[in-house]
Amino acid sequence: MKQGIFEITENTVLNSAGDIFRMRLTGDTSAVAAPGQFVNVQLDGLYLRRPISVCDKEGDALTLIYKTVGHGTAQMAGMRPGEKLDLLTGLGNGYDLSISARHIYVIGGGVGVPPLYYLAKELINKGKTVSIVLGFNTASEILDLPEPFAPSMAINSPCFMLKVTPSTARVTPTGFPSSSRLIYSYARFSAFTISINVLIVSNS
Repeated sequence: MKQGIFEITENTVLNSAGDIFRMRLTGDTSAVAAPGQFVNVQLDGLYLRRPISVCDKEGDALTLIYKTVGHGTAQMAGMRPGEKLDLLTGLGNGYDLSISARHIYVIGGGVGVPPLYYLAKELINKGKTVSIVLGFNTASEILDLPEPFAPSMAINSPCFMLKVTPSTARVTPTGFPSSSRLIYSYARFSAFTISINVLIVSNS
């Protein structure tokens, strides 16, 4: 864990409902060691820090994606580039990237989606084949994330993604071998919403 001051470089709306934001910040990211970790954000006038998962890390830049569901995230939504935030970074164990499987299935929903972007990117960089299934309550909550989550991220590995809402819940993705096994799952309290991420791997 490491405490540091980060400067906001971007804070923009990502969805049509106007309640999900992408915040980019620069600062000392050395404590962020693995996808799946989170930061604790200190906000003026609020006693408790807000835990937000790390969506991406590039050099000294962090990307956070959050939903406005209370006073803390509403305050974050009103912040502008140039403002600064006190963050505790490097929190949580993150995902284990040492798994030997060649084909990995990444499944998440709602506020559990953002940390999967960093995870998918790192797995692809390791030469893994990645398939992604993302679930959302409504079409308006679907995040405008780079598709990899983008073809440009899949240079070294084929990547499949399916986005699911209740109206498309009957869609059954193909290509999930029966030998697939659940190896890692977790639930944590993020922005006052319970999120669950599941990582499935297969040697097929």
